[in-house]
Parts: sequence; C-alpha cells; structure tokens
Amino acid sequence: PAAACSARVHARQGSTSPPPPAAPTAQPGPADTESGNTGFVAALAAAASGASALVAFGTNRPWLTTDWGSTWVTLPTATNPYTPATPDLGQDVIDANPIGAIAFASPTRILAATWGGALRRYDTTTGWTSATSTPIPSTGLPSTYITAIAPEGGGSDNFYVTLGGAGYAHVYYWDGAAWNAAMPANVVDVPTHAIVVDPANSGIVYA
Repeated sequence: PAAACSARVHARQGSTSPPPPAAPTAQPGPADTESGNTGFVAALAAAASGASALVAFGTNRPWLTTDWGSTWVTLPTATNPYTPATPDLGQDVIDANPIGAIAFASPTRILAATWGGALRRYDTTTGWTSATSTPIPSTGLPSTYITAIAPEGGGSDNFYVTLGGAGYAHVYYWDGAAWNAAMPANVVDVPTHAIVVDPANSGIVYA
C-alpha cells in the first residue's frame, strides 16, 4: 500500500503541467492616448446645417463630423489625423488639457475652451472642408477652468462662459473685446456648469 501511494503521488507530480505563460500586456496605442486626453464628461455640441447636422466633440483638440459620425476631422486642419499610416497626435492640439466646453455659435462657427483656460474660435466659409482658428484672450477671466459656453445668438460674436471653483464671479460675458462679470460672486458663489441664452430674448440668460 505504501508503494502504491508513493506511485500515485509520483504520477500526480509527474503529470503536473507548467503554468501557462502570461499573456503579453497590450501597449497603449494612439486611440488610447486620445481617450486619455478627453475629459471624464466629454464636451459635445450639435447644430443644424440645412438638411444635415453638425456634431463637435472635444479631446485636447476639436473634432467635427458633418455626416453623423461616418467621418471625423480635427480643426482647423479639417483632416483626420488617423488617416496616415502613423497617426498624428499633435495635429490641432490646443494645449495639454482636455476641452471642457464646446458650442456652435452658428453652423459656420465653433467656440471651444480647455481646462487650461485656452479659448479658440473656429470659422469656415467652405462647409468645414477648411477652417481658421482664432485665439480669444483670457485676460480678465479668473484663473480657473471654463465649464460651459453659450453664444449670445442673433449673429452676434459675443458669448457667455461659466466657471468652476469659488471666490469669484461664475458667469462672464465676452463683448468682442473684453470680459465682463455677468453674475458677480456676491449674487451667488458656487461652481456653475451650464448656461443658456433665451433665443427669444438675448437679455435673459439662465445659468
């Protein structure tokens, strides 16, 4: 019996297979890097353009589709940086921060702001087959992140932004030349994350 037990133990030990090799760890690719440059709640906006729709999306650069996502380009280059054999992760990047707010001022103008406080205006006269980018100065704004953008409408170049944080005004108005506090901190001092201008009366703003 002892010999049989020893044989069974030996058989079990001898038949033990080595552990399977560890699966190789997948290395992050360009799409993973792009995803990492996107805010936890990604900035998204849409606008009607004739019979079609425009959708803008923000990572650390603005993306635009004119055909409900069948094709995408970044602005202002208006090409897809993933089309080349080697994707271009630097094309049209605003700064090292995700875009926290994006909005259509019209079907031919997009406004975008990053968490780092950089603001850009994108314009087209070619149906977004090409575009221009214009920086909007942040001088006059508190040093914090912009959470939402609301164009004034009516063909105006002016718009409102909301701010996170505390200790300062949380709604500011860009009049085309300078920033003006539109909701002073002594009115309400809490982070503000949404804003809309009444389309029937641009003098009424909800935030």
